[in-house]
Amino acid sequence: MTLEGGCLCARSRYAISGEVEWAGSCYCTDCQKESGSGHLTAVAVPAAAISFSGPTRVFQSIGGSGGNIDRIFCAECGSTLFSHPHVMGDIRIVRAGTLDDSSAVEPAMAVFCSQASAWDQPPAGIATFAQMPPVQ
Repeated sequence: MTLEGGCLCARSRYAISGEVEWAGSCYCTDCQKESGSGHLTAVAVPAAAISFSGPTRVFQSIGGSGGNIDRIFCAECGSTLFSHPHVMGDIRIVRAGTLDDSSAVEPAMAVFCSQASAWDQPPAGIATFAQMPPVQ
């Protein structure tokens, strides 16, 4: 499977080769602020499966795990493309909304649901976690 995507201005592009590890939504307050909405939906892939082109920048902060998280975004338009939570090793978290065809993936879980806004709750039928489940 190959998934492609990019930023709002189309200057930064990526391609993902291989299978997605998982797809899910995060309701933590950091993801709410990053996305400008009640949650952020993303897909997890090995770092080696992603190839990028175009100008990017990195914003580093402390994630819900207490460890560093790098957020990689387009240097031109500011769209966040993916992140690297250091506690997840070589896994990268690609923003599902940046996929050219976001219907190609479907979230199977929701994390940090304890921080979800009353007006944006996880859908029925998916696994929900109050915090982040242990990273394996």
